[in-house]
Amino acid sequence: MTIPALISQYLYENYRLALPGLGSFVYVPDADSIFEQKKNKVAPTGVLSFENEPAIKENQDLVNYISAKTGKIKALAAADLQSYLELAKQFLNIGKSFLFEGIGSLKKNQDGTFSLVTDSADEMFRDVSAKDTKAKSADESDYSSFRNILKPIKQKMSWRKPAIVFLIAAGLGLSIWGGYTVYKFTTSKNKNSSNGTADKEIKPVERMTTRIDNTTDTTTQTINSAGQSNISNSFKFIVEVANKERAISRYNHLQAIGVHQSKIETRDSVSFNIYFQIAASINDTARIIDSLRRNYTPAGKQAFVVANY
Repeated sequence: MTIPALISQYLYENYRLALPGLGSFVYVPDADSIFEQKKNKVAPTGVLSFENEPAIKENQDLVNYISAKTGKIKALAAADLQSYLELAKQFLNIGKSFLFEGIGSLKKNQDGTFSLVTDSADEMFRDVSAKDTKAKSADESDYSSFRNILKPIKQKMSWRKPAIVFLIAAGLGLSIWGGYTVYKFTTSKNKNSSNGTADKEIKPVERMTTRIDNTTDTTTQTINSAGQSNISNSFKFIVEVANKERAISRYNHLQAIGVHQSKIETRDSVSFNIYFQIAASINDTARIIDSLRRNYTPAGKQAFVVANY
């Protein structure tokens, strides 16, 4: 039931309806209609009136009544009632009368009070009963339509199952073929990458061997041209510091690919240095260590120079 219907029903059951901020509707039934109403459930007859009581704050009994009839929690019932009363106040404040269904119209007078404009109570009751019946029928119709939407009538379609099976089989076939294709492509790419890496590791060795020799020759020429003021010194160009296993493996690899200038040393049997012993001037050390680092120092590690007098 709607809030207006519940309000009028509450009035005819309790004979008094207090609305916060407005006042109270009072229903005085005829003496004979009370017995007939309870016995035969006929429409009530009597007199309706309105008492101005704007100081009314809250009607908890009405909230409980709405909550019980609608099944809502009391907070929601109170909110619905408050929204309905706020709408009524807005109409009344702009000079419009507001119809309380099943009760009558309330209007605001010039002195700020409210007055009730109504016909007999039985006509009002029949009016709200008819509206409530129509609303209930509409609700049931909407609910039936809503239920049909949620649970549509099932129609048998014999062609769906074969089509679904075919689509599933086709999907599995495409998945297997795609996976195999990706696997072959990845394997081939990794193989080519490995071969390319090996070539890259070997090729710089020849270039670097020549570069070291050229560096040595250039250094010698620089020393000879500079005279006694720029005497070359022997430097250790350390390209990697590693543990024993890594250092020996790296050293053997360099020797195997022809980098015989590489050497290995340790002071504590824990940390091993892989280095090149080259005579060079101080001015050339930065250039030489940079070349050695690019070709022989692994990524993430440092190369440095140590003077060896």
